[in-house]
Amino acid sequence: MYLLTDLQHFKGEETDDFQESLSYFARDNLICTATSRVFMSLWSFREYMQQADVALEYGMLYSPERWSFRFDTYVFSYVKNHAAGRLEKKSVCSNKILTLINHDKEKGTEYYRTLHMYFQCRFNSSETAKKLFIQRSTFQYRMDRIIRLTGLNLTSFEELSHCYISFGILEDDR
Repeated sequence: MYLLTDLQHFKGEETDDFQESLSYFARDNLICTATSRVFMSLWSFREYMQQADVALEYGMLYSPERWSFRFDTYVFSYVKNHAAGRLEKKSVCSNKILTLINHDKEKGTEYYRTLHMYFQCRFNSSETAKKLFIQRSTFQYRMDRIIRLTGLNLTSFEELSHCYISFGILEDDR
């Protein structure tokens, strides 16, 4: 069953209040709810319905303890799972990331983990070194080796985006 609600009259915090109230309503009535993005046109109703379906499916999978799910919370998980289409997931991952994984297996290094943490720390060298429990100079040495080994261009938005998506895809398999 689908419920169509106009949230346009809600502004700022009130929208969050509505979502919170919706969660309580769902819990009290033992139902789950899912919310799509705000409608831009009723002509796209089917698209928004599918967004709600994705939110419900992924919400139940990743956060089964919750009662209410928002599409925007699960959209990246959806993209990760569908990025490969009919191909195997690893086949759409960055070759640079796959090179690090193979190198780590062969040589016993931690280059994949280092680069992944660097992404998680939003490219902050000091924070990355701290979270890896290594000296900043050790971190810098590893990054130099990673760049030499893979040819990774840290100024290329496209390469960084491909690596980021690859980390997400591989995270589910690790």
